[in-house]
Amino acid sequence: MKSNGSIIICLILLLIIAFSLIFVQNISAQVFNFQWGTAGPGQGQFNQPVGIAFDTLGNVFVADAGNNRVQKFDVNGTYLTSWGTGGVCQGIGIDSENNVYVADWFNNNVNKYNSDGVFVTSWGSTGNANGQFQNPHGVAVDSLNNVYVTDWSNHRVQKFSNAGGFLTAWGSSGTANGQFSNPRAISIDSSDRVYVGDATNRIQIFDSTGTYLGTWSDPGRGDGQIIDSMGIGFDSSGNFYVSEFGNNRIQKWDSNGNYLTKWGIFGFSEGRFDWPYGVAVNSLGDVYVVDSRNNRIQVFTQPLTATFNASGTWNYSWTNKRVTDQNGYECTPAGNSTGSVVITQNNQYVSTTIEGTTYSGFVSGATYNLSAAGIFEGEIITEEFMVTLASATEVSGNSYSAVSDNVGAYCLGDGVITMSQAGGGGNDEGAVL
Repeated sequence: MKSNGSIIICLILLLIIAFSLIFVQNISAQVFNFQWGTAGPGQGQFNQPVGIAFDTLGNVFVADAGNNRVQKFDVNGTYLTSWGTGGVCQGIGIDSENNVYVADWFNNNVNKYNSDGVFVTSWGSTGNANGQFQNPHGVAVDSLNNVYVTDWSNHRVQKFSNAGGFLTAWGSSGTANGQFSNPRAISIDSSDRVYVGDATNRIQIFDSTGTYLGTWSDPGRGDGQIIDSMGIGFDSSGNFYVSEFGNNRIQKWDSNGNYLTKWGIFGFSEGRFDWPYGVAVNSLGDVYVVDSRNNRIQVFTQPLTATFNASGTWNYSWTNKRVTDQNGYECTPAGNSTGSVVITQNNQYVSTTIEGTTYSGFVSGATYNLSAAGIFEGEIITEEFMVTLASATEVSGNSYSAVSDNVGAYCLGDGVITMSQAGGGGNDEGAVL
């Protein structure tokens, strides 16, 4: 029989564990925004797409491997143009002048086009000498418009000028630092450090000359571990995102390599993946993922987040203040258009009342459809709702999130959320999406 002292110690430990769980604040994963694409050879359709990149105008370029072409879309997924590549295109990279570089897996070369698909030049042939390839895969471009290519079967990275002149190469077959086993994913951060993923399920980091700087991650299915990384993307804050077709998910780290969050499992519905491949992040922080076997592009956005330090009833006002998109085009609602706001209260039990409708429990994914009635063309919309926290959530650091969804011509893109506690008191913080 246990002593009273042992029982007390066990109770204390349980309380500590429970207390720590209450105070743990998960960093929210990106949430699904929209998608486009189906299987087929038509405009906006795909046959196992792989690479993805943005130009300086925010247009999206997708390497549509099975259809042997590159397709170009605007930021909302509207088809603009496409062109054939004469081979199986894999990686795709874009320089500061919006030239497009495409790695041709079977023809063992790199093709350069302007942003409208007009052919500019090509370089490479089959072999293992400098400037030759054996199944080139990923493509990335640095701040000086130098072009880096992962040379899959030669187990190396090659670097070229934007005209195709060979500059340097590094790597050999192996698992030591600076060696590779079928390198594929490649990306370059704002300091021109080169990140390379290979079949050893790790990411190696190099400077622009190929000098080894470090290795991050290890194989596995846990948080921060990797199986089959196929794409690496960076946002403007230096956070980086890795797509794993072995784990059918996206993971996110900060610029120091600290694990932040993940999202996605195997499947065919929104937010699920079947071989996620290329990943790219636009200037707004939206993450575009090539969902290869589902033949679509999925777009995820950062939740609109605010924190507060008191329980009770809080009044929220969410205002759509967006009048133009990042390219300067008008982005305001047309008459009688509709949209939605997805309400998420992370890891906290809440009762949420929105214009008379109550959502209880974990409300992740609860959707509030804005009424089309009374919405006029060009109007800036303000919607008000209320969140009531149960007494069990009287802890510091509770996190509330909301994300808008663009439907038709109704753009809810840039919004601001403000909070005030009923009766005053408490701390509040607004956040802009």
